[in-house]
Amino acid sequence: MSVPVEVVSWDDGVADTNTISYDSDLLGSTANIETEEAICARVVPELCARSDVAGLRQLTTVLSEIPERFLADMLLTTLGSTSPVREEALDDMLRVPYTPAVMTSELRRRHLSDVTRLAGYVTKRLQTTEAAMEPVLLEWLTVVVDSQSTSWALSDGEEAWELLHAIGEWRNKQEVQARDLLCLQREMDQLAALRKDPPSPPAADYAVETLYL
Repeated sequence: MSVPVEVVSWDDGVADTNTISYDSDLLGSTANIETEEAICARVVPELCARSDVAGLRQLTTVLSEIPERFLADMLLTTLGSTSPVREEALDDMLRVPYTPAVMTSELRRRHLSDVTRLAGYVTKRLQTTEAAMEPVLLEWLTVVVDSQSTSWALSDGEEAWELLHAIGEWRNKQEVQARDLLCLQREMDQLAALRKDPPSPPAADYAVETLYL
C-alpha cells in the first residue's frame, strides 16, 4: 500500500509542502507530516538493509536534501551492491548537495575499507566522466581523501597503496593534459594574431615556420 507523506521545507519563512508516496511497510500506517531527515531516518536504514538500490535512488529525486550521514549510508550500500541500476544510482547520489566538512567528518566514522572503495570508484569514474560530472567528482575525491588521508598514509594494505597509485596516475595525466592545453592555447593565440594582422608576403613563410617551433 502506498502512503502519501508531506515533506515541508521553508523558503524565506514560507512553507513549501510536497507530497511523496512511500510503501506503507517502510513508513507505517501512521505516517504524517515529516521533514526530510525524519523520512531518511525511517526509510534509509530499511532500504540499506534490503540493498534496495532502486528505492535509495528514488530518494534522490523526491527529497530536496539528504543529511550527510544517510547519504553516506546510501552511497556505501549502493557501492557494494550488484544492482543493474548501480552506476546510475551512484551518479544520482554523488550529485546530491552536501556540506564537505560534515561529509568529511561522517566518512571518518566509516570503515576504512568502505571509504577506500568509494575513493577508488570516484577515481575510476573521473577517468571516464563527462565534463559536466567532473567538478562533482573532484569535490568528492577531495572530501574522501581528507577523511582518510592519515589512515592511508599509515596503512600497509595493498588496497590503500593501489588507490594512492591510481590517484597519482590520474593527477599526473591531468598535469600532462594541462600542459598540452596550454601549448594549444598558445598556438591558437598566434593563429588569431596572424589572422588579425597578416604578415607581408616575405615574412609569411617565416611566421608559419615560427608556429611549428
